[in-house]
Amino acid sequence: SKGAPSSRDSSARGAPVLQSLPKYAQLAALLAPAIHDVGHLGVNNAFLCAISADLALQYNDKSVMENFHASTGLRLLQTPALDVLNGLDAGEKRKLRSLSVEMIMATDLASHFEGISQFQVALEEGLQINGPDGGNLSLLLANVLHAADLGSTGKPPEVYFAWAKRVFFEFFDQGDTQKRLGHEVVPFMDREQADISKAQQGFLKFICEPTFRT
Repeated sequence: SKGAPSSRDSSARGAPVLQSLPKYAQLAALLAPAIHDVGHLGVNNAFLCAISADLALQYNDKSVMENFHASTGLRLLQTPALDVLNGLDAGEKRKLRSLSVEMIMATDLASHFEGISQFQVALEEGLQINGPDGGNLSLLLANVLHAADLGSTGKPPEVYFAWAKRVFFEFFDQGDTQKRLGHEVVPFMDREQADISKAQQGFLKFICEPTFRT
């Protein structure tokens, strides 16, 4: 059987699709990935909501970090020296902002199953990314970014394991903080109880593999 396509192969196949998109969508497809984790605090949304963090209150406990990333990243473009959108008119800038926000929101794992389900339905009915209303453009790019966000799990083993180790360091740091605060810690964030292999098996089977197959 053939191995997984290389990043070069995938990029080559994706290039014609990207080039066929409106200019604002092409820019959003580059901008949203660049800012989708900007300023990350190293903790998850559930933790921020549990401690009533300022960001959780600001965003009403809804996709807290994702809202923060989108707002922070897009706000940077208000600085003249960082404004890469001066070639767009006002309408295109509004569309880019809306599309970028939708893409970044899709990286919240809480919306994973809903997003994949909607994308599968769109594929079955015939994906449309052209037309005056954009069709399924935002759904397509949102799922592309979501898949890319999980991308380390599809890399060669040495890359995958290196990133998995970093992720669990972050999990354990959060777990330590939760213990100090007297909060309940989910098993995979407890450095004394975590079964990393088991946790990763479930993550790969139920989250990553279905995403990549779609």
